[in-house]
This record gives sequence, C-alpha cells and structure tokens, in this order.
Amino acid sequence: METTPLGEFRPCCLSEESIPNYNITQGDTLLDAFESEYMNNLRQQFKDGKKPATCAKCWALESAGGTSKRMISNQKYGIDTNNKKLKFLDLKLGNICNLKCRICGAWSSSKWAQEEIELGNQNAKQWLKQGQWPRQQHMLWDEIVQLLPDVEYFEFTGGEPFLIKEHFDILEKSVEIGTSKNQQIHYNTNGTTFPKHAVDSIWPHFKEVEIAFSVDDVAERFEYQRYGAVWQEVNDNIKRFNNLKEKHTNIKTQICCTINVQNIYNLEAVAHWIESQNFDFVFYNYLHEAKEWNVQYLPKQYKQIIQTKLLSSKVNGPHRKELSRAVVFMMDRDLGDDQMHWQRKQKIIASDNYRQQSFVDVHPEYQGLL
Repeated sequence: METTPLGEFRPCCLSEESIPNYNITQGDTLLDAFESEYMNNLRQQFKDGKKPATCAKCWALESAGGTSKRMISNQKYGIDTNNKKLKFLDLKLGNICNLKCRICGAWSSSKWAQEEIELGNQNAKQWLKQGQWPRQQHMLWDEIVQLLPDVEYFEFTGGEPFLIKEHFDILEKSVEIGTSKNQQIHYNTNGTTFPKHAVDSIWPHFKEVEIAFSVDDVAERFEYQRYGAVWQEVNDNIKRFNNLKEKHTNIKTQICCTINVQNIYNLEAVAHWIESQNFDFVFYNYLHEAKEWNVQYLPKQYKQIIQTKLLSSKVNGPHRKELSRAVVFMMDRDLGDDQMHWQRKQKIIASDNYRQQSFVDVHPEYQGLL
C-alpha cells in the first residue's frame, strides 16, 4: 500500500490511478484503503491471471526487456494474493522537499509549489497545503504504530524523506517494541542530506536498510535537473553512505536513474559514473509522467540522433544492455505532437527565466528543440 505526497492511497508507486474516494486528509486509514472494494477487485484480477490496467508502467518496461518493480518485488517478497495483513508500506511522506527537480512538480516538492505560486499557478497553493499531511495527520502515525508487528517492509520516499522527522519516530518505536529486527527499510533520497542520528542509533537495529539515490545525470547537467543540489556535495554524501557498509553490514546502497528527455543523450556518461561507485544495485527507471519529459514524446529527428549515439556507446556489461533497452523503450511508441512540443517549450522557458538558467547551454544536443 502506498500513500502519495498529496495523501491519496495507491496499490503501488507506479499505479496509473489512486484508490477512488480514499484520502488521508479526509480521515481515511491505511486499512480502509487496503480492505477497499478496489483493492479486492485488483487482487482478483491477479488471481485470474489478468494484467490490470493500473500496472501499465511495469508491463511497458517488461515488454522493452527491462526488469520492472513488479518483478523485483515478486522476487524479493514472493506472491501472496490471499494476504490479509499490511506487510508492505510505501510511504511518500508529503511534498516537503529541498529541491526543485525538473522532472518533478509541485505535488511532490514544496519548493516547486512555492515557485509555481510565484509564477501564478493557483492550484499550487492547494498542493502545498495538502502535501504537508505528514506533519498534520497524527492519526496515520498512530495507526502505523498499531501495524508495526505485521509490517515487514517500509519504503520511504517523498518529497525528501530524511527531512520528515515523524518517520524516524516510528522507526524508534519499532526498535523499542522489538519489531525492527524483522523489518527492512528502503529509502529514495536526493542525496543532499546525511541523517547521522538514524545512522548511529536507529538503522543498526533493522534487518536491512537500503538507500537509493536519485541521480539521473552528472556534473552541470545533474545540477540543472536536480535544481538546488550541488553535484560535489551529493557525491561526497554518497561516498559517506557507501563507506558505512564497512561497519554496518545491514546497509545497502542503490542508484535509481530515471531515463527522461534531459538525460537520455548523456546516458553513457551516467553509466561510467555509476561504474565508478560502490552500489549494491542499479535500477534504470523510465519516466512516464510528466509527458513532456517522457522520451517517447520526443520528435523523431532527436530520437534518431539519440539512438545512433547510445547504440555506438563504449560501455560494457549490464549498462550496455540498459542503454539498448532505453532505445527500445524510446522507439516503441511515437507519441509526440505539436501540442506536446509547445508545452515542453513553454515549461522550459518559464523555469529557465525564473531560475536564470539555460536549457540549451546545458543540453546543446537539443539546440533546435526550443
């Protein structure tokens, strides 16, 4: 079960839709959503061997030859469609965040919401308010405490999860009652923060702690995409986390690279950087929303240039396969149209003007895109 940054519930972080009529901000609980008619129907579809439409992102990745989150989860945790206990909690802890990543938006970043408000988007005011639910909905935290004996796996994302103190309180409670030794934690973090108290006093008590860093590009291109982050500082933090593994054998590190319009041309450089690190797992993810950054929506002439570059790449091993899969995914569907190209252009220009940046200076391969 997943909570979204705006307080909705979804079966999974990649689901195409939220569970209808359920929201944390209106007083609904995790168990309410977990035991809903929608979830029961979804379980039945899997039992019947069907492919639910809400899982389209995983089906698309698998058809391109990739390893989807569905496959990874099934391998790690098994398949039990008769399970009646909430064992897996995927908590997107609101939109409290310190960055304004280009492929993100106001619904997942309070910094983005503040910028959108200043640019005149009135909807962003509601998103900013609604995304603060982790600091307002104490009932949810109380419910999680009651569920701790059944929970085997926590996934914390955001926003930026290391900025949400409340979730550390839950973990400390798990340590206190003795359930932590049977629980795994997974984080998705932007790598800008190092939670020393958790490292020293909380995480050692858990079965496994996996930290996944969202890094999609390198150097100046990284700082453009992950606005507000400093490349060298993030690199230094990643090294600190990787060095922890010498002392804390329960800590694992992972890289999550989201393939999108801004980084697909430069994936070879990203792959070389990943190879130079000490990650336990590498996950290449494909961006689907927002559509202007989905590589399937690129104009054909750019797709052809990118295809030639990636297929002639010098990287070896699994990274070469991932670059080839990225090409397959990109070329699988030709979804771009004039309206989408116009929307992308307007979004780039608005953000560049506000942030005093230049898309084409950082991404010269797209000189004609604007």
